Amino acid sequence: HSHHRNNQQNDTLSTCLHPLAKCQAEACYVIAKMYHCAQDYDAAIKWYYKSVVLSPYFSLSLFGLAQMYINCNKLDHAKVCLERVLKIDDDGHKEHDSHVLSHYAFVCRRLGDIQIAKEKLEKAC
Repeated sequence: HSHHRNNQQNDTLSTCLHPLAKCQAEACYVIAKMYHCAQDYDAAIKWYYKSVVLSPYFSLSLFGLAQMYINCNKLDHAKVCLERVLKIDDDGHKEHDSHVLSHYAFVCRRLGDIQIAKEKLEKAC
């Protein structure tokens, strides 16, 4: 019986973000950003990824991860990250950042989604 109860507890814990996880995610983001600035993209991608795993709605880490995916030419992955950032902004009713929109437009254009790219670029201006 105790095993079953633990599973229920874990389900509940996974749905809300523990304050420590948020703190760890922010620390990972800072480390990722340092590697990013030093142009050590392999290390940066690992730390951005770790940050996103710890805090799935941390848009700064998602955006950093998207930039790394663009750098590695993993455009499908970049697109997913950028869409998540745009969704987070939508849910929070924040104005979309022109950097996010222009990166998204770039990825869409490279993937052949010209119409979406055009719409996003117009929004960014």
